Amino acid sequence: MSLLRRVRLPLLVGVGLSQVGLLLSGAFAARALGVDGRGFLATAMLVPTLAAYVAAASSDALVATLVAQGASPRRTMATAVKVVALPVTVCAIAAAVITHVLLHDPFVDAAAALAVVSTAAVQLATGVFVGLGRDPLVATVQSVGPALYGAATLTAFLSGVTDFRVYAGLWAAAALIAAGLVTGLVVRVVPSAGQAPPSSREFRRRTYIGLFSSYSPLESFRADQIIVLAALGNPALGLYSVALALSNAAKLLGMVGSWTVPATARLEPADRLRRVAVVSIGIFVVGVVFSASFPVLVPLLFGQQFSEAGTVAVVLGIAGALFGVRKVLVESLRIVKREGRATVIELSATVVFVALAVYLASSAGILGVAVALAVAAALTVAGGWAQLLRARVDSPARPLELTKQA
Repeated sequence: MSLLRRVRLPLLVGVGLSQVGLLLSGAFAARALGVDGRGFLATAMLVPTLAAYVAAASSDALVATLVAQGASPRRTMATAVKVVALPVTVCAIAAAVITHVLLHDPFVDAAAALAVVSTAAVQLATGVFVGLGRDPLVATVQSVGPALYGAATLTAFLSGVTDFRVYAGLWAAAALIAAGLVTGLVVRVVPSAGQAPPSSREFRRRTYIGLFSSYSPLESFRADQIIVLAALGNPALGLYSVALALSNAAKLLGMVGSWTVPATARLEPADRLRRVAVVSIGIFVVGVVFSASFPVLVPLLFGQQFSEAGTVAVVLGIAGALFGVRKVLVESLRIVKREGRATVIELSATVVFVALAVYLASSAGILGVAVALAVAAALTVAGGWAQLLRARVDSPARPLELTKQA
C-alpha cells in the first residue's frame, strides 16, 4: 500500500486545521498581549498541559494499538477510563495548586483544572478512533478544540482584550466544549464487538511503562519551557513560545505518521520497517524545508517585537522534525512490545538535554535551550532506529496480547 494511502487525506486535513487554529490563536494572543503577557499565558497553559499528559500517560496510544488488533473498542475505552480516572482527578487538583503558586489567580487556577480533564478526554477518544481507522473522526477530534480557541482568540483580539487571564479562560472553555463533543461521538459511534481487552491491572502496567515514550519529557512534558521559565523568566518564555508555535507543524506531521502505524501491526517486519523509513524521511524533509521560512514568518505573524525569535524557531523546527520522526518510531516499537526501551531512550536523552540546556541557557539564552533540544531529539531518533532494527533481527512482529475474558 502506498504512502499516500497510508497518510490519508482526512488526517492531513484535520492536522492542517488544527495547526492553523493553533498558529492563528498564538499570533492573535501575541499581538494583543506583547512579550510579557504572552509569557504569562504560556505559563498558564504549560502546567495543565503537562498535568494532562501525566494523568493519561500512554493510555491513548495503547487503546489505539489494542483496538487495531481486534479488541472491543467500547470495552477498551471503559478499561482506559477506569485506569486514568483517579490520576486525572489528582493531576487536575495539582495543576490548579501549581498554577496558583506561579500566577496567584483563582480564575486561572480553575481554568487549569478544567483543561486537564478536558484534554485527557480528547486524548482517549483520539486513541479509539485511530484504532478503528476512522480518519474523519480523528480529524474532527484534533481540529475542533484549536478551531474554537482560534475563533475565540480572534474575537478577543478584535475587541481589544489585553488581559492574559481572558485568553487562558477561552483556552480552557474551548477544551471543555471539544471534550463534550468528542464524548458524544464516542457514545454514538464506538462499537462494542471485539475481543476482551487486557485487565485493568495489565492495562495500567502497560500504560505507565510507555509513559515517557508516548509523551516525552522533552516534548509533551515541556521540559524546555520549564527550563526557560525557571532560568530566564516569563518574557523569555513569551519569545520561546512564539518560536515553538511554528515548529509544531513538523510534530503534527509526525502525529499523523504515528496514527498510520497501528494498522501495520500484522505486516511482516521488513515491510513495516520499509514503510516506517519512508514516512520518517518524508516528515523530516518537509519539517526542515518549512523551517527555513521561519525568520520571515515570525515577525509577519506575531509582530516585530518577536523578531528575535526567528532564529530560535528555525532550530526548534529542526527539533520538531526529529520529534515527528520519533513519534513514528515509538509506535512501531510498541507493536513489537519494546515501548519500555523507548522510555529508557527518552529518559537518557532528557538527562543530556537538561544538562546541556542549563549550561547553554546561561550563555546563549533561549537559543541555547533550542540547540540542546535539537541535540536531544536527534539522540531519541538514533536510539529508536537502533531498537527497531534490533527488533527485526531478534524476532518477528509480536502483537500485543488480548485476554480471552473481561
